[in-house]
Amino acid sequence: MKKEKPPHQRATEHPRFSLCPVCFQCPGRSLLFFGMLLLASVSYCSVGYAQKWEKIIDDGDPGYSETGNAWSTWSHPSGYKGDYRYLSHQGKNVPRVGTATWQTVVPYTGQYEVYVYFRATVNRTTDADFRVIDGNGKRHNFVLNQQTMATGWHKLGAFAYTKGQTSRVILDGTDDNQSDEADAVKWVFANSNPPPPPPPPPTQGCESDKAGTYTMTRYAEAVQGKGDWKSPNAAQGDPDQKESSSPNVDAGDELVATGFRFCTPKGKYTITKVRVGVLGRMQYDNGQYKLILLYESLGKKFTFSQTQRLWVWGDITSAKSTWSLADVSNLSIRLALSSHPGGRRDSDAWVDAFAVEIQYQIAATSCEKGFTRCGDSCVNTAQSRYHCGACNKACGSKETCVSGACSQTCPSGTKLCDQACVDLSSDLQHCGACSASCREAELCTQSKCTLQCAAGETLCGNDCVALKVDPKNCGGCGKACSSGQTCKDGACAKETTCPDGQTLCNGGCVATQSDPNHCGSCDVTCGQNVVCRAGVCAPPDETGSEEEKPANNGELPSSLDAGTQDKDGAIRDVLPVTRTSSGCLCQGHPSSPFWLSGLFMFVLVWLSLRRLRSTR
Repeated sequence: MKKEKPPHQRATEHPRFSLCPVCFQCPGRSLLFFGMLLLASVSYCSVGYAQKWEKIIDDGDPGYSETGNAWSTWSHPSGYKGDYRYLSHQGKNVPRVGTATWQTVVPYTGQYEVYVYFRATVNRTTDADFRVIDGNGKRHNFVLNQQTMATGWHKLGAFAYTKGQTSRVILDGTDDNQSDEADAVKWVFANSNPPPPPPPPPTQGCESDKAGTYTMTRYAEAVQGKGDWKSPNAAQGDPDQKESSSPNVDAGDELVATGFRFCTPKGKYTITKVRVGVLGRMQYDNGQYKLILLYESLGKKFTFSQTQRLWVWGDITSAKSTWSLADVSNLSIRLALSSHPGGRRDSDAWVDAFAVEIQYQIAATSCEKGFTRCGDSCVNTAQSRYHCGACNKACGSKETCVSGACSQTCPSGTKLCDQACVDLSSDLQHCGACSASCREAELCTQSKCTLQCAAGETLCGNDCVALKVDPKNCGGCGKACSSGQTCKDGACAKETTCPDGQTLCNGGCVATQSDPNHCGSCDVTCGQNVVCRAGVCAPPDETGSEEEKPANNGELPSSLDAGTQDKDGAIRDVLPVTRTSSGCLCQGHPSSPFWLSGLFMFVLVWLSLRRLRSTR
């Protein structure tokens, strides 16, 4: 990646051009003609360029926020920038609940890939609930296991946004009283002009699965016009103030809207209400030019007349005894003339959007055996302090719930700590004694806190070390390498430093850019009749000279794909690269300076005149 240039240098940068040798292989008398073609190719090469942008927000950076008071900070080399936040009981005596939010304003319209970073450890939750809010306000839910998934970046997906919108990523730790970890989030701009995201298919699950009443609205995916209606496509999709219009609505002029695709709610649900709506207006709603429009669906008809752009809704629930998602997804809405009460028919009308709105209820799901539903949750009334023996029956401050009854004594093998009966032999917050919490990365085993090392590490004293590379514990605890030695694969070896441009391979220094036995990296061998060129195995040149062939096997030079990087991680000023039909690699910018083109033309004309003068 290029180093960031000072602002005054960036402001004076000009586009660069790369011209083909073939462009100069022209007969003398045709120099001016080919010069015109060359100038046209330079101008063509200047069209279009791709932006590159990346943004990372770490815990504690601007754009990061939290709710809840159970968050703690843990410093560890595996955390992004050396630390991270996590929900903890330690020293606070509060439930491990709360949310963490990362948000940023996107600079371009397009698709953005979203990644989350965390360190995997045995003390983390197995179901970290991450939620991404896209540019349409839709929520995308992801559940990650922070115990078994590898430490590092994890891609959640690609989401569409419009320039200036805010992208939010939320870690929701309010549902399970577990130790969720919040570290860093990364956004990467994926492309410059993505297609609009498709509407959710009927099989896609809706966001909430809790019991209750919900409302969902979908807009028409297709609108067809008949008669005098103009631009019917403008009336499809979300309300956007783009309108289909008619200069004079008469009998036979109509708009028909279809394609209202709804997602499928989770759990058992029932559709209880269905409405259809039109967002429209007309030129006159009184006097001799008054216009009244009618819209209908499944035989239900409704009329409206207003000069302001307003939604008009009609209830069609009674059109069917029961409703399914297929019924509402396949509805059509027809808009046509009702009447001209004033007698004159010269009245304009406009329609922005059509919609179908449903109201549905999700039934409360049954609880597993041994649990009772109390509000929105299933609880074990035999152990819950807040629902001991029955819903909302709470125990006192010095009591716990034992077998459905409030008591100041605990079952055999447990002890009352912080108003709960705990097993001192295995509880992380009460290991061996009440409030004796184990440290991060420790487990409580037989009433003692013991360090639990990650995969590939070994406990040496009080530290977890990697025996394969640790020079102080090379191959075993306490086996230190001598001065001038390094630890490789658990064995001490003499440290070797290679000159610039060479790499240490099997005890020797080699040039991996050209060595056929170590091409690109150690022990990568090129086959017969293959050479190592620029660190890549490739066939030898057979025809033509190096000057006649495009660099990098026809690919764009990697150095042209880079831009300058700002302090916030965003990459700016990326130059376009385009290959012309003649094989030219052209790099430039839509704002190529006009004076450069003029100067080029002047030189071509001068050379042509001089050549003609010399032939007289």
